[in-house]
Amino acid sequence: MATKASAFTFSTYKNGDPQDDDDRPNAMGKSPLGLACTYGQLEEVEKQLKAGANPLDKSVNGRTALHDVVVGGYKDCLKLLLDYTAEVNIRDRDGMTPGHVAAFNGELGCIKILQDRALDSVILLVQRDCDITIADNNGYLPAHHAAKHNKVDCLRFLVKQGTPLEATQSDGKSLAHVAAQFGALDVVHWLFDKGANPNQQDHFGNTPEHKRRHTPRFC
Repeated sequence: MATKASAFTFSTYKNGDPQDDDDRPNAMGKSPLGLACTYGQLEEVEKQLKAGANPLDKSVNGRTALHDVVVGGYKDCLKLLLDYTAEVNIRDRDGMTPGHVAAFNGELGCIKILQDRALDSVILLVQRDCDITIADNNGYLPAHHAAKHNKVDCLRFLVKQGTPLEATQSDGKSLAHVAAQFGALDVVHWLFDKGANPNQQDHFGNTPEHKRRHTPRFC
């Protein structure tokens, strides 16, 4: 569920001190636009964009305003950002796109916005599609992050959009492997109900059922 916009007043804090009208990045390299997105401040986001702020500028961890805004599920801010950039698949230092981050946090609404932008032609829609087949540096698709964090609604949507039930990451772990490993009970049950193979082996010969039996949450 998306969080409400913070009561944070944008001009109040940067680097822990008041800095009115300061367009410098903070100690983490986060721009004023990134800070506004972090706190869901729609008016400030619009102000920064109109002043020429680049939504693709990166902080020290490689995250952009697009990454920042989906953490809190600020959909109106996200829609505004996407009026200023078509690059929805930009990666952070860990190889995560905004789609990965949205799935990680269970922000289904943000994932839908990233993937289903209403554009004037099929060509533009394809150009601005959020690519749910991109893997991060650990080989995780957005669906693996949803599975890991027990986000059934997000995973259901991603599977509906074409992610295979048996999709694997770099070690051969399927969605069910990842869910079982991290005790994501609801996801494990949903995957098995949908026909995911409980005996699929990863590169080390482990099955989701084996992971499930050895995870304390399932005991």
